[in-house]
Amino acid sequence: MENDTVTQDTLVVLHRVRGFVYNFMYTSFLNVPGDEYYKEMLTNLADLKTFSLNTDNEDMVNGINGLEEFFNTRDKLNKEELSEFDLEALRKYTSIFCLGNSVQADESYYTSNDNLLRQESYDRVMELFRKYNFALGEGVCESEEHISIELAFMSKLSFMAVETLEMENVSDYNNLVKEQLDFHINHFDKWVYDFCEKVVSYPIENEYVFKNLAIFLRGFLKEDKMLLAELVGD
Repeated sequence: MENDTVTQDTLVVLHRVRGFVYNFMYTSFLNVPGDEYYKEMLTNLADLKTFSLNTDNEDMVNGINGLEEFFNTRDKLNKEELSEFDLEALRKYTSIFCLGNSVQADESYYTSNDNLLRQESYDRVMELFRKYNFALGEGVCESEEHISIELAFMSKLSFMAVETLEMENVSDYNNLVKEQLDFHINHFDKWVYDFCEKVVSYPIENEYVFKNLAIFLRGFLKEDKMLLAELVGD
């Protein structure tokens, strides 16, 4: 890639940003909201806003603006108010994801007959994870086809793409980009937009964390797929 330094440098930055966003979404959908969760989110929110404003994707912009509204409200509370505010946010998280009629966050639920888990899509995900030596982090209890884990996998492939660029390994880089586009087509496209819609439309008022995360994710995945398709040449 000697004669393509500018393009290479641009791609390195691009894939690092993609890896960062995917990792942010991974931790956001994996962890339970609380003080440490919010501190971590706030650390990354400014960069995510800058990234979103560089696109014309309304979902990305609206999702980040919604999260900012949540933190602006939270920042104005006194200690007693904050405790109750955070407890109420935790209750809303529990309603959306942890009760019998909550939103399911595993791929097979959306792609299998009778909403069964660990079905054909799970087997395909596990095959990819083995191919790239991807494993759940220590203490992670979610299934490999949980939304957070699939996002973590895409973060790994994004950073692997950076490594291949820096080593000027064109063949491996192209394969990784194609693999990520295929993951959109064969996995994300088949269920994540339905998942996002269920979160956004879940009948609970004034929930500003996970509904806005789902809005942002919906927009980001659309932008990411278009970018990968352009890089692949489809």
